[in-house]
Amino acid sequence: MLKWLLRPTVPKLPVFRALNRTERQILAEITDHIELAAGQTMIKEGEPTPSLWIIESGRVAVSKNTDHAEENLTTLSEGAVLGELSLLDGQPASATVKATQPTEALKIERERLMDLRENHAPTYYKIIREVVRVMVERVRAMNARIRALRSDPSRTADLIQAHKRKGEVAGAGRGLMSLGATPSGNSTPTRPKRRRSRATGPIRVAVPRYESVSGAAGIPARGEWLERVPRFALMGRNMRLGLAGYLMEQDYAANQSVCEENDPGDCAFIVASGTVEVQKKLSTGEMRPIHTFGPGDMFGEMSLIDGGNRAATCIASSEAMLFSLPVRVFERLLDESSPLAFRFLEIVALDLSHRLRRADDQFADIFSESDTEGIEARLDRVEARLHSGGTVEDSALAEAFMNLTLD
Repeated sequence: MLKWLLRPTVPKLPVFRALNRTERQILAEITDHIELAAGQTMIKEGEPTPSLWIIESGRVAVSKNTDHAEENLTTLSEGAVLGELSLLDGQPASATVKATQPTEALKIERERLMDLRENHAPTYYKIIREVVRVMVERVRAMNARIRALRSDPSRTADLIQAHKRKGEVAGAGRGLMSLGATPSGNSTPTRPKRRRSRATGPIRVAVPRYESVSGAAGIPARGEWLERVPRFALMGRNMRLGLAGYLMEQDYAANQSVCEENDPGDCAFIVASGTVEVQKKLSTGEMRPIHTFGPGDMFGEMSLIDGGNRAATCIASSEAMLFSLPVRVFERLLDESSPLAFRFLEIVALDLSHRLRRADDQFADIFSESDTEGIEARLDRVEARLHSGGTVEDSALAEAFMNLTLD
């Protein structure tokens, strides 16, 4: 066994904490232990060689290129997981990460993890589940940042203007992404070349509405309909039928609430017919629409991962039928190492990866705005990206799905 694996901190790290001793030994065989000096780069934005990193000790700074500077987003320390988006979708790194002090980290290359998927599937999916938890935390954290920015538009505009003048956010030091942090310096970064991820936006393909079929024929009918939904089309027929058997049909009248923001989440939804509007509550109490789901769209899936509360209010904007997958069913399938649960988890992971990349790019563009209205419009687009999910018609996401065997 590798010596670093015996350290008492390792079993407590994300990715490792869900594994038993034997599984940790399996993972250790594909994990590199890396020591970085202060100032050394761990991940470079745009780097085409994706890997998963877990910080064992030390501290790193995360930065992203904007139109004005290399914006320092946040600092991370022991237990932080990095590179998870590239790990899942195979795209280049979306940010640069540098050690700010001597740091020890664990690194798992994507190719090795794909080998683990082939040869030790249950261990692989335990890892992916922990990685997806990290991604859900990121989505929820970005929602919180957006609420903070909206709470005082004038102050937010002043911060952005100060950032443009000085190359840093006045009074925040570590960037707009960490409002209220302690200042860390006054150096002015040079303007780097702006890079964007390939996950720029969906090309919508119409999914037909599901026509309800009663009795024993209902499951095959749902399975056939799922085949016409891009994110499920890459599943094998038997797996789609299995999923169809666990889905529950729920009818909603126009203007009926599907779920309320901050309510406990007990299932994920797939729109079978009709439309559902996503709304967010403003500080004034007013409800603001940010997105509309149609047939084939999935939402509420974060509750499957962390059991957390709903991130938004969803209202049926027409008569609608939704399929729901209860959390308790998904948890049971995962506990049983069901291939269906594994594949569904992978679909959620890729959707979240795509969603975060698009939202990150939109968030970075806030720095190009010069007035409150422009900032609000940009925040609207960030929220839409966070809640709209990805579609398999996006070239980058489709490529990620096609690189997986979903049978």
